[in-house]
Amino acid sequence: MICPKCGQEIKEGKICSHCNGAKKEETTNPPKQNNFKKKFFIFKVVFTATLMALMLYFAMQDGEKETQITDKIDAFTEAYGDDEYFYYIDNQEAWVLTYSKENEFVSFDNETVFDCFTEAFGDGCFAEDSVSGYGFAYDLSDGTARMYFDADFEDGHLSIINYDVEKEEFELILDNERWTPSEELLAFFESYDLSEVIEDDVKAFLLELEEHNLTVEDLLTLDYKILNSMYVDIEE
Repeated sequence: MICPKCGQEIKEGKICSHCNGAKKEETTNPPKQNNFKKKFFIFKVVFTATLMALMLYFAMQDGEKETQITDKIDAFTEAYGDDEYFYYIDNQEAWVLTYSKENEFVSFDNETVFDCFTEAFGDGCFAEDSVSGYGFAYDLSDGTARMYFDADFEDGHLSIINYDVEKEEFELILDNERWTPSEELLAFFESYDLSEVIEDDVKAFLLELEEHNLTVEDLLTLDYKILNSMYVDIEE
């Protein structure tokens, strides 16, 4: 038979030895291009752009919320920075909202609290430069009132007294260990209505927040870094 490609004679069913062509011209489609890499690249670009747009959107939303909260706080307080560790928001000496790099709390100077512990533990029992001042500090994150001391007793060194406002329970930190106060000490606290005094200050603080359309959750939205960027440049 004749090779349809070059016209030379070839054997039946054989490949032409002259042009290496088959006995019949076979029509083949050109190979399809592999578009996987191209499609994956496009998908990656679109996905990254969408993700960045969403991140920017939520960051703007958060920034807007933070600004609204600080605007409400500014309406009835005076905000000011102190040093590289604390940022204070003062409420006309009724309380001081403090943001540190670790936590957020409200300090109350309270004469009854001061008198109670001075009589119980002696003059100079409060820790020097304590964040609780001459009263107590209310931790916004766990709802605990804390009093800080530097006093030595037979049972050990007293550093903190905690009062769980919700559970209405006192706790002593002696030599870095937790202790339940004795019945005698609890009776002494009761003679000063210490629980009620602490709770009244906390309730007044929460009520003032409510009057200005604020909540504890709103205050916890802020932190030291945010306030630092919004108000003053505190050197880190």
